[in-house]
Amino acid sequence: MTWKKHKSWIQNVRMQRGGFRELVSGSVDGIIKTWDIRQPEALRTIHARDPISALDLHGHAPVIASGSPTQYIKVWNVNGESLSTVRSYSGLFGQRTAKVTSLGFHPHEYVFGVGGDDGWISILGWSGVVQVDQGSSS
Repeated sequence: MTWKKHKSWIQNVRMQRGGFRELVSGSVDGIIKTWDIRQPEALRTIHARDPISALDLHGHAPVIASGSPTQYIKVWNVNGESLSTVRSYSGLFGQRTAKVTSLGFHPHEYVFGVGGDDGWISILGWSGVVQVDQGSSS
C-alpha cells in the first residue's frame, strides 16, 4: 500500500500501538493527516499553520503533538481539535531560540520529551515544563 497525499516533504509518520490501523503523517508545510490504513484517503487533514519539524502520536491516547522551527509544540486530538500550544523553552528573557527537532510522548503519561537543534532536551506537558521528582539518593 502506497499513497502520495502530501504536497511537501513528510517530516514523520507514526502508527499507534496496538490498533494496527491508526497512522498519522506530518509534512513540513504544516499539514497533518490522520489515516485508517485500510482506506485510500486520509480521515482528516489538520492545518497546523506552522511548519512541522517534529511529530508524534501518543501510544495509547488519541493525541498528536507537532513541533515547529518557531519553538512551539501544538497538541491536538485525532479529530483535529487543538488542545494546547506550549513553547518548548521559556527561560529567563527567552534567550534560547532552538528549533524543535524531535519529540516523543511518554508511553503512559501526558508528557513528552522535546529535543532542539541546540542540543537541549526538555520534558514538557500540555501546560509547559514538567517538574520531575528525581528521588533521593541513599
